[in-house]
Amino acid sequence: MKNNKLFKILMSGTLCIAAVVGSVFGLVACGNKNDDSSQKSAYKPIIDDIIGEADNENGVGDVDYDIGNTPNIKLMAVKKAAANGSIEESELEVTATITPENATNKAVDWSVAFQNASSAWASGKNVSDYVTVTPDSDGSLKATVKNIKAFGEKIVVTVTSRANAAVKATIVCDYNRKVTAISSANLAKGGASVAFNNIVIGGLGNTSDSAAYTIGHTSAFSDYTVAGTEKITSKIKFNDAFVDGVKTLLATEYKTVWEDCMRTASAVDKTAYDFSTMAGLMLTKDNSTAIKNKLTEDVLNACMVAVDSWIKANPTTAFATVTVKSDMLNASNVSYQDISKDFSLMFAASGHYIPVTGVTVTPGTIVW
Repeated sequence: MKNNKLFKILMSGTLCIAAVVGSVFGLVACGNKNDDSSQKSAYKPIIDDIIGEADNENGVGDVDYDIGNTPNIKLMAVKKAAANGSIEESELEVTATITPENATNKAVDWSVAFQNASSAWASGKNVSDYVTVTPDSDGSLKATVKNIKAFGEKIVVTVTSRANAAVKATIVCDYNRKVTAISSANLAKGGASVAFNNIVIGGLGNTSDSAAYTIGHTSAFSDYTVAGTEKITSKIKFNDAFVDGVKTLLATEYKTVWEDCMRTASAVDKTAYDFSTMAGLMLTKDNSTAIKNKLTEDVLNACMVAVDSWIKANPTTAFATVTVKSDMLNASNVSYQDISKDFSLMFAASGHYIPVTGVTVTPGTIVW
């Protein structure tokens, strides 16, 4: 079951607001979920203070709070279904309820404005470029609130009674910061940046290396009123051309352990890789004791020679794909957006170090 988030209800005069709890489109009154795997959205409600919680597995629903003894207007917001039956990410249907039920004139007016129109971000901007509110008809108790694009100043939707202008209700809308693109990424080793096409294996090595490669990146962000926290992780997949190519260069007794290392299931999320040594490379996806025990000196030396030969024969062919993933987290460390980008890894054309593993001399004896 998803963790449904908490809402603030703002009051003006005597009123009550009920808001949707669940996914949010960016206008943080409520929202929708985009199932696109490259940019999954589950934007959570962030309407200032907390006064209640709803539990709804599907993330769609409303919560009614009794605030004050004589509420005059109640607001309820639900995701708006499109004509084709899908849920529009950017639109909410908002319904106002006038009390008492038998009030003579129930007509209302809807408006939208920046909370602080003179702020550095909002100054000179038109609020309707970011959020609009459209009543179903003149004076209607129903309206559609639509988020057009990201904004950097809180926006307030207000519904006001025509019969009594002092009676009104408001919804404060925030926008969660979102990653618009992972614009670049690289690897870092020993404090220096390493290009994705310049990976060097430094020797046979051991099961760990202090100079592992760590992932670096640059993200571009939307405007926002709520910053969120970005978390970067990555996964690696060794390309078939590399795995198969090296395998063909190995003696029969080394082929199985090579495949055991390089064809295992995708690694868990990682932020660093030990490509610095042959052992580090072969333990990238599975560093279990069972695999480590297979990496004898003979195995590592044979694989290193085969990898070096493959590199020289395929100097511009990627050996792996790293998927860099950016997750945006809310204050509860729950992801409300993720976006991924693939980067190809290539070995440097030269500079790999194949260590000396033994020496012999003949003849073994000399007699004068």
